Amino acid sequence: MYSHRSIRQLKADARNALPGRLSGAVSCVLLYTLASLSLGRLPADLAPSRTVPGLLLYCLLTYAAEILLRMVAIGMHLRFLKYRFDLPAARGDLGVAFRGDVDRAVRLCGLRALFSLACMLPSVLCAWFLPGEGDTSRALLYYLLFFAGILGRFLFSVLYFGADQLFLEFQEPSALRLLRTARHLTRGSRIRLLLFYLSYVPLHLLGLLSLGAAEPWILSYVHAGEAAFYADLMEARKKS
Repeated sequence: MYSHRSIRQLKADARNALPGRLSGAVSCVLLYTLASLSLGRLPADLAPSRTVPGLLLYCLLTYAAEILLRMVAIGMHLRFLKYRFDLPAARGDLGVAFRGDVDRAVRLCGLRALFSLACMLPSVLCAWFLPGEGDTSRALLYYLLFFAGILGRFLFSVLYFGADQLFLEFQEPSALRLLRTARHLTRGSRIRLLLFYLSYVPLHLLGLLSLGAAEPWILSYVHAGEAAFYADLMEARKKS
């Protein structure tokens, strides 16, 4: 029976995958971050606030931006899988989801983006319609809803961890089947995956102390660790 690698071993795998490739990894993370910042600002900039049509436009733009960003994330996961398996990286890795089977990529990203939007909608409604800008109770409610939404998104990502990597590895399954496979893949390892992410919290705190300057290097380490975690899950699946 296959024995899963420990979190310490997985993080060691991540460190071993990065030497000689760190500049490429950091560049990939920076490009993804730039895309995230650019797409994240569009809905608020384009949608008029305090109106129902404005809310609908905001949600539509947010949904579209989330799909695009998740498609870029598929390319980022491809890059770190290549590092994990010692394969040559290519300039077009980040755009892999925009080539070939684009429809399947859009469906996979669209299903997850819909849940992400649902998680954040209560905080959006609070900010959009509740009166009292500068009111402490309103601000408290907003941040409570906002962080609850962030937590919901995070738990959903843990539940369906590996969906992007499965999309890259298997060409035939539909988006729904990929999500079901991802959910099955993480069964029995979700607490371990939560602990894996929590183990990076001290590094993220150091990133905050550096005013974000160190965060691209920290995120490169995290994504390399995710590739190692996925490889460990697949190895267990093959031997089960």
